Formats: sequence, C-alpha cells, structure tokens
Amino acid sequence: MALYIHKDASLNNIVGVGYAFLIQTSIDDTYKGVFISEEEHAESLKSLLDDSEVAFDGIAYRKTRGGELRSQAKSFLVDVKNVVTVSAGVRADFDVLKEVTK
Repeated sequence: MALYIHKDASLNNIVGVGYAFLIQTSIDDTYKGVFISEEEHAESLKSLLDDSEVAFDGIAYRKTRGGELRSQAKSFLVDVKNVVTVSAGVRADFDVLKEVTK
C-alpha cells in the first residue's frame, strides 16, 4: 500500500505542506485533501471554515488501475471541512470543489 507524501503546498496563500488524493467510487471520482502549516497560522486556517471556496496549490495523487501511485502538481478550489492542531502544526482537511486550469 502506497503512502502519500506531504509536499510543499499553499492554501489560500498560506504556505505549508499537503496533498490532494483521488477517491474513486462507482458513482463518481472526487478529490479530498490535507494541508498542514505552522501553529502561527491557526487562526487564518480556522477562518477558512467560513469561506465556501479557497485556493489550494499542491500535489494531487491518484492510483492507477495497476496500483501505481502517480502525482501531479494541480490547483483546486476547495472547501475546508475541519481544522485541528496536530504535533506537526495545524491541519486543515478539505474537499475539492473543482480543478482550476492555469
């Protein structure tokens, strides 16, 4: 089983590490993600819970049918669902709303 690696990322111009990952179901495919930043950004990240969509720039992972893990730099509009303090700083969990093409 492959593990996702945190890479440099930004969430609403807050610098940190994180990733998005593809969840495939029989109905549709969707991305979810994780973003971690330093504790000094805790209030800024918590304020994102009130926003309906914010920008995420970072790595998106997906598994091929053969089980190989692929990664690609992507930009998304996301909805932040949860913000918690963890040993590495502050973690924000998000759902991807749509991909942004540049």
